[in-house]
Amino acid sequence: MKKMLLILVSLLVLAALACNINTPGTPTPNDGNVNPVPTGNEQNNTTGGQGDCPDCPDCSACPTPEPTAFPSMPVMINEGLSSLDSYIFAVHMISSGPTALDMTEYANETRRANEPSATYTRIYNTSSSAEEPEPSSSTTEIYSIGMESCTVSEGTDFSYSTSTAAEDEMSGMLTSLVDFQFLSSDPTLVGEETMNGIASRHFRFSVPNLGVESGMEVITNQGDYWIAVDGNYLVKYVLVIEMRSSPEEVSRLEFTSELTQVNQAISIAFPQGCLDAQAATP
Repeated sequence: MKKMLLILVSLLVLAALACNINTPGTPTPNDGNVNPVPTGNEQNNTTGGQGDCPDCPDCSACPTPEPTAFPSMPVMINEGLSSLDSYIFAVHMISSGPTALDMTEYANETRRANEPSATYTRIYNTSSSAEEPEPSSSTTEIYSIGMESCTVSEGTDFSYSTSTAAEDEMSGMLTSLVDFQFLSSDPTLVGEETMNGIASRHFRFSVPNLGVESGMEVITNQGDYWIAVDGNYLVKYVLVIEMRSSPEEVSRLEFTSELTQVNQAISIAFPQGCLDAQAATP
């Protein structure tokens, strides 16, 4: 029951993300999660020959140089996305165990283009269990172009609608109130890398106190994420957790979030089924 509750909460949060990024919310200030992380290439906060600090190594007036701090946590998800002109943001989660038949998979891919304002989101769910071994799946696609939107269920059911300027403004205001960060704890800097064509800082972490409450053996506990050097938004996030209570009962969670096609041309258009539903709307 606890496992299913956690999965349900995860899906609700991710579903909220899909709604939020239809209309980028107003960015909110970062909470200042800034940790001085030594890299060996730090820049100094002070330079000689300026103000009261003469260009002289023996002058006592010079303050001791300190490494420039940079954030080890990204800005909130929607705050980071709203700073971009276009992108593809994908989230994928697979949870399995404790039996071979217990499995839940969730995938959410959102494509965003600001000129013209358009969003495409595809949400996929599938699950099975020891009690219900036959997999149950669903697929929903949402197109939003300007004030028009179309929802496609299972690729065959098309529903077209429009919104007023007041409804669109209210939706934007409400979604700007909801934002979140993915889990990380006491991250360690791995180094600077190029991820998905973006200069990024790579951090690694593990989930604290994993298995303490359940008494399960922790096999894998590793998280990695990459933050854009310019903009401090999340580029990629990976978390893999595996625990077992016996050789036959193993639980595993794989969670990935990835940002690609940043500020590149993205084309979003209604499929024919949406155009037919549009034409049939009074």
